[in-house]
Amino acid sequence: MTTYDTIYPFFIFCNKDNFIIKNYKKVLWYIIKILYKLSVFSNFKLKEMGIKLFIGGYSRNYIQGRSLQFYEKITYHKKVLKEMILNIESGNNVIISSASFQEYLSIFQENNKNILLSSSILKYKNNKVVGLEVNNYGEEKLKYFRNYTGNIDILYTDSFSDRFLAKLANKIFIVFGNENLVKLDSYQSFSDFFNKEV
Repeated sequence: MTTYDTIYPFFIFCNKDNFIIKNYKKVLWYIIKILYKLSVFSNFKLKEMGIKLFIGGYSRNYIQGRSLQFYEKITYHKKVLKEMILNIESGNNVIISSASFQEYLSIFQENNKNILLSSSILKYKNNKVVGLEVNNYGEEKLKYFRNYTGNIDILYTDSFSDRFLAKLANKIFIVFGNENLVKLDSYQSFSDFFNKEV
């Protein structure tokens, strides 16, 4: 839906460290991302490390306030957003299943009541951020859809990690940040697009 991955920009937007410490943490994050790409640890661990590195210990109220400000800066994929709005206006249920955080995605849902939201959720203890409660990523996304419906009419995705949802979809659109869409008619074509084995 968005034209870029919002997780890291959200970390940076919320982080209160000074310039030197923030840049030191950016270098650490770059190293962490390399290790993740090498499959040293899971996506859950990646996100939790990012949370603790950039926003760990911050209050729930602070995160909520920054989430609202961050939401207003997000840019959306125009073609996907247009179709989503048409479906909402027609009274159809629109499902957003995102690996990004509920803290700012829920604002979009509040402004569009017909949207059903499944997203990652920060973990709080004593109203302070301590880690990751829910990681809505990969096969984890199936939990919501299995409770809701048997098939997905149209799936918009930018990642092979959504392959579990792609198996349930009648139509698949690959979304690019430059506003382009590629239509695929089967899971096999989805898999071939990402040059992965089924």
